[in-house]
Amino acid sequence: MTNHPNKYGSIGVGIVPEKCSLFKRLVEIEDENHDHSKRAGSENGRKACEVICSAIDSSTILSRNVHIYFEKFEFDSVEPVQEKAKIIFDNQGMSEVHLYDNTGYKEGHSGEDLSTQPKKLLYVKKRLNIFERRKAKDKIVVFDLAKISPHRTEQVRSALKAGAAGVLLVAQGNLEKTGIGYPYAGFACKEFPDIQNFEHCHIPVTGILRNQWNEISRHKMKEVMINYSFRQETLTGANIIVDIGRKYNDKAPDKIIVLGAHYDSWDIGAQDNCGSVQTLFSVLEELYKHKNSAPKHQIRAIFWDAEELGLLGSLYHMSNREIQNLAQNYKFYFNFEMSLPTTLKFFNNFFLYNYLKPEPFLHFNRVHFGIFNLIARILGSRGFPSDVEVFLKNNIFSASTACLNDFYHTKLDDGSNIQWKLYDKVVGWITNYIRRIDASL
Repeated sequence: MTNHPNKYGSIGVGIVPEKCSLFKRLVEIEDENHDHSKRAGSENGRKACEVICSAIDSSTILSRNVHIYFEKFEFDSVEPVQEKAKIIFDNQGMSEVHLYDNTGYKEGHSGEDLSTQPKKLLYVKKRLNIFERRKAKDKIVVFDLAKISPHRTEQVRSALKAGAAGVLLVAQGNLEKTGIGYPYAGFACKEFPDIQNFEHCHIPVTGILRNQWNEISRHKMKEVMINYSFRQETLTGANIIVDIGRKYNDKAPDKIIVLGAHYDSWDIGAQDNCGSVQTLFSVLEELYKHKNSAPKHQIRAIFWDAEELGLLGSLYHMSNREIQNLAQNYKFYFNFEMSLPTTLKFFNNFFLYNYLKPEPFLHFNRVHFGIFNLIARILGSRGFPSDVEVFLKNNIFSASTACLNDFYHTKLDDGSNIQWKLYDKVVGWITNYIRRIDASL
């Protein structure tokens, strides 16, 4: 295996198929400030948008008759001033505490030092389920990331809903090497689908390392304080809307199939979600490679922004008044989320869907969305945290890929654990599945 070194470390792009040049360009994006993520509103986010549009324009298949639109939206971002974040216990501060982006917001001025009151800790052995939520009220909830991954986002939200005063996420290993993994708990939806009713999380969500938690435990402290600061600014996100084969004027097609993948990411985001952007691109080319076998219904591809900040791109799209009439014709949505299999063996691929026919192919282990969602809610989870959630809540038939990856939202999501030998099969399965959907409408 040939590794491609850059400032992230060793990214295993040597095993990436040559046809996946879009993926390679996305994982290598970085700006002068060495911000390795592609967060909405950042310079890297803008570069990712340009790379995707350039790939579409350069495609000999898609550029024949394609129309690209940009759907821009503004949102308030709350960023932590990380050097100000620390845990205070036994009258001493703890260093290297990580305060998550878009969390830690309380009433106050941007840049002001804030602290929680001394609060008792509630250590949750596995998950904060509906039977334990009442215990979390007015306490700082402590989660072991190894035991709640990959459901850390839902567990943080569960703690917020229970009235917790703060959250500590305990990670294994070296923070600089592995990171802790970002939950996107910074926004809470008060009234779907009005994006104006989003509000920031009002409690600090803080990452600490195992040795730091052991230090707190060794002192048998029952109360801690979290000291932090934040900065607030208004950022602009941009969804990339790609219509193939038709430009909408006054009359829109009666039936539209929407394919979507978010292009923003934390850190490198190779599998979450650069690989899915590449997969969506390849599926589009396969669908329109031969004119005689092109879909009979309109295909709209949307590359979402700000998914990692609370599904903001898809939420804005579905609540945008200018899109409401057209959205009534969305008959099916397919979501490309962490779509490439990894070296993990359990729950490697599955579809979530809210109706029975046509069924996904048996190559994927699949879970019916209703059953999955019921189990998730019993365990204290909101369900599958991706853009598909917005479409399901709008009663649009939907499906989503999901390949488990313990490294998502960390620096180790660099593509080296992706099973690239299965890439062509994944593209083929999804392409045929979309064709079955197209034929069934």
